[in-house]
Amino acid sequence: MLLELLRRAFRPAPVPLARRLERAAALEREKRLSEAVEQYEAVLESEPDNLVAHNNLANCLTWLGRAAEALPHYRRVCELHPSGIEAHSTVLGSLNYDASITPQQVFEAHRDWGRRVMALRASPLQHSRDRATGTRLRVGYVSPDLKRHPVTYLFAPTLAHHDHSRFEIFCYSNAAAGDDVTARLQRLSDHWHDVSGLTDEQFRDQVLADRVDLLVDLAGHTARTRLPAFAFKPAPVQVSWLGYFNTTGLETIDYFVTDEHSSPPGQERYFTERLVRLPDTRFCYEPPQYAPEVSALPALRAGHVTFGCFNNVSKLNDRVMRLWARVLAAVPGSRLELRSIGLHDAANVQHVRRRFAAHGVAGDRLDLSRYVGHAPLLAAYAGVDIALDPFPFCGGMTSLEALWMGVPPVTLEQPTIAGRQTLCFLRNIGLDELVAASEDDYVGIAQRLASDLDALAQLRAELRSRIAASPLMDAAAFTRQLEAAYEQMWDAAKGVTPAKAWVQNTGTGFPPSRE
Repeated sequence: MLLELLRRAFRPAPVPLARRLERAAALEREKRLSEAVEQYEAVLESEPDNLVAHNNLANCLTWLGRAAEALPHYRRVCELHPSGIEAHSTVLGSLNYDASITPQQVFEAHRDWGRRVMALRASPLQHSRDRATGTRLRVGYVSPDLKRHPVTYLFAPTLAHHDHSRFEIFCYSNAAAGDDVTARLQRLSDHWHDVSGLTDEQFRDQVLADRVDLLVDLAGHTARTRLPAFAFKPAPVQVSWLGYFNTTGLETIDYFVTDEHSSPPGQERYFTERLVRLPDTRFCYEPPQYAPEVSALPALRAGHVTFGCFNNVSKLNDRVMRLWARVLAAVPGSRLELRSIGLHDAANVQHVRRRFAAHGVAGDRLDLSRYVGHAPLLAAYAGVDIALDPFPFCGGMTSLEALWMGVPPVTLEQPTIAGRQTLCFLRNIGLDELVAASEDDYVGIAQRLASDLDALAQLRAELRSRIAASPLMDAAAFTRQLEAAYEQMWDAAKGVTPAKAWVQNTGTGFPPSRE
């Protein structure tokens, strides 16, 4: 009895919630994400409606590749803070990882977000759309990623090839900080504005002061988006391109730039914007100068085939893991290498191993490595023979980099853009045979590639030259196509108020001008 009284007397007092939140945030900053998760979960046990804990816990889970677990917490943030536009936008980005949700449900969620934003804004601005004969078309690009970022490797080639005799280019950077790449992009622009400290109203006024004709969003529902400002309609024509792979849901954005491979007929029903399909690809790739040369096929020296995936581990849902387990079973002795942010965390590495073990993959067949920088990541393809593409959210930049490093990806055709990026790349370089129509087909393609190492080695040696000679890297031709689309958008909008009056998601061409 006395011993129990003493234990009670010296038992530490519960840690106050504020201190626990501070501790969790510190762990998060130190990238000790699994520990931070434990702290945030403890806060929610005591205070189930703590908005900060829900939001930060969701962020940690997302970085750890546990997107399905993060989504309920993001949704709870929205319930607790219904007017928080950014929180609702985060939910939309997370939906692209969810294999259990249909394209129609994803579309409806985006459309509902757009309606919510429009309800919080005054009526969209009206524009005369008059432009003096011979003046340049003023095009503004808006992005938080105008720095060393995957989006830049796809945007910089276009910026470098714009015809400045016909187009006056404005860049609106919402990046928290710049770098050497930012400086290069500034030099390629006619005008540059840092809008990271501006409110949506101030940003709107800057665009109006610049008299921009066509405003292009490069971020969609990703971090630090400025989409809410587009609801004011600060430019006569507004476009979504490049950085997002779904509709914005905003009725004030007129067009979504895509291509015939990424958006086959019928995709219009999933967009509030009108689809403008470029003939080959919706973006152009510029590989980094520090990318190493393509190595010899590693299977020839290792004695076994190594499959690999360097995508965000959030894309590795249970259906993906189950299919990859089938691939490993079909190729005896093969291994799977994963490299990603989130695999720096020892507890999370064990979590990923347990998930694969549930699908019958032994731990000795997995190589799990942390992300340690872009150049080392590219160099690591020297140890990968065949890339396995996840779904429903497939690789984008990751697939381009695999191809540049000589590693062919196997992809499963999906119904919407988020799952068709790799398909687009493969069709542009004449490798349709690597696009699977079914899960059985996916296993069969991987097995065929792995069964003929001489042919795989030959393909590896050819991939870089094939992609370099394809539309995926013809920046001059791509930019001319994009500029022609911009001019058609402008011509179609002249004299029509509001801009969406005639827009119907029913075709691939432009409606005739009313002039």
